[in-house]
Amino acid sequence: MEMVVNPKLNRSELITFFDSAGWDKENIENLRKGLKKSHVIAAFEEGKLVGLVRAISDYATTAYIQDLLVLPEYEDSQLGADLIRHSVRYFDSLNHIAVLSARADDKTDRFFRYLGFDKEQDIGYGAYVLR
Repeated sequence: MEMVVNPKLNRSELITFFDSAGWDKENIENLRKGLKKSHVIAAFEEGKLVGLVRAISDYATTAYIQDLLVLPEYEDSQLGADLIRHSVRYFDSLNHIAVLSARADDKTDRFFRYLGFDKEQDIGYGAYVLR
C-alpha cells in the first residue's frame, strides 16, 4: 500500500473511485476543485486509488478532516484508520483537529473514539451546518 500526499488525480480515476465508494459523482468538477485546495492523503494499491482522506486547514490553529473514503472491500481493514493517523500526524502541531462526518451512527462514533477523538458534545463544542 502506497500513501501519497496531495496526489494528482485525474477525472476518470476520481469518477471510478467515487462510483465504487458509493459517492455521488454528479459534481465531479467541484470535487476536483475541492481536492486541489485541500490537504489530501491517498492510498494506492498496485496503482489503483483505494482510499483517501481530505482535510482543510489554516495551517496555524485548526484542521478539519472533511472526507474519509475507502473502497468497500477495504472497509474492514485498517486503511481508514491509517489515513486518519497520517492526517493527524501532519497536523499534530495545531491546537484543534476536528472531523466533520456525514455519518452519525454508532460504527462511526466507535471508529473516531478508537482513534482518540472526542464527540463534540463531550467537550462542549457544537457543530452547525447551512444547507
